[in-house]
Amino acid sequence: MSELSRRSGGLGDEMVRTGTYELNFRWARWLFEQKEYASADVRVKAALAVRRTSDATALARRIADAQAATATGSTFETSLKDVDRLIGAGELSAAQARLEALERTTAESAKLQQLDARRERIRAFLPELYARGLAAYREESFADAIEALETVVRIDVGYEQAADYLEKARSKQRLLEQY
Repeated sequence: MSELSRRSGGLGDEMVRTGTYELNFRWARWLFEQKEYASADVRVKAALAVRRTSDATALARRIADAQAATATGSTFETSLKDVDRLIGAGELSAAQARLEALERTTAESAKLQQLDARRERIRAFLPELYARGLAAYREESFADAIEALETVVRIDVGYEQAADYLEKARSKQRLLEQY
């Protein structure tokens, strides 16, 4: 749909944004109901990147609360398996957030080394994710570019090129939404 809208001079941009928001929001709500909080968090953030609504903001808060409650009750090994599952599913932001939560509660060097190994696995995806975001930006698919580049920056705040293109994509997306 994005490609067709772009080729038609933006005639379907609003439909694409609405469809992208609805798809991600409903997917997030379903994942939340399935207690797949990390994946739901990624989807609700994608919805919020397109359109900030009170429903999506409220769902994001409920997801964050559920993640916090779940994180306090699971073992380190269970959490590592969850991180591995998230990495395998391509939910890199959620995996990174889970790693950060584990790191705050872990002091043992052996466990910290296991976390570092997973962090490196996540970082290995960044060049490809950056390239995907850059390609989407060049194709003027700014919502897709924002989603990919936000993930890169969330994982590595020092990834300056991604941060620069993220700001440019956000600016251009805001301009599109004004018209």
